[in-house]
Amino acid sequence: MDTYFLLAILFTLVLIFNLFLRLKVLKDYRILTQNRVDFSMKQMLNENLLKKEVLPMYPKHKDTILSFSRNVKRSMLIASIILIFIIFFALQLLRNR
Repeated sequence: MDTYFLLAILFTLVLIFNLFLRLKVLKDYRILTQNRVDFSMKQMLNENLLKKEVLPMYPKHKDTILSFSRNVKRSMLIASIILIFIIFFALQLLRNR
């Protein structure tokens, strides 16, 4: 039972960190939309495209754009980790029936 407890704590910490990142993403998103900064998901996920196509168009918002892109990528990674945790928990529960 100690393993389950440790995994539950780890899952909770990862979930809280993901929520924190999403709040940062929403804050950056609000700033970017208020300033009519527009770019595609493809540009955001590809750092070379972001630096080559987007940042020269919006030099005043460089830090916010980079922060938004970085935090979205991290949030996606954390969401994947949470999904793996959920699958692992489900498999453990099914195995121990």
